Amino acid sequence: MGQYYLPLVCVIIANTMYHICSKHIPTAANPLALLVVTYLVAAAVAFLAFWATSQGDSFVSQLKSITWAPIGLGLCVVGLEISFIMLYRLGWNISLASLVTSVTVSMVLLFVGLLIYKEHLDVNKFIGVALCVVGLVFISKQ
Repeated sequence: MGQYYLPLVCVIIANTMYHICSKHIPTAANPLALLVVTYLVAAAVAFLAFWATSQGDSFVSQLKSITWAPIGLGLCVVGLEISFIMLYRLGWNISLASLVTSVTVSMVLLFVGLLIYKEHLDVNKFIGVALCVVGLVFISKQ
């Protein structure tokens, strides 16, 4: 059971810290220069984690399994990070920016799941989506 929830807890902690760090990016600094530092740190941590957990596989041998997905993920991560930094610089509250984007992305992914991955929408999920839409309306009113 713990193995099932551990990644969820890690996502929650990492995502919370991600938004706190993004909110505190100095406004005088070029956010792209700061992202270079961010990715150098991330690359070092990822490489060390790979080295510590690889079971005899070399990093170079793993490069053979690269597809479009990690390249696309890298592009998406840059887009996400610069977008959140800009949202916070424009004055979005930390409590709303993540909530509005997460709910909206979740609703978009619901349709992606239905149309591309042939997932199904039952009554409970439909009610949940409706509540999310109503929630976004209430949250967006200023």
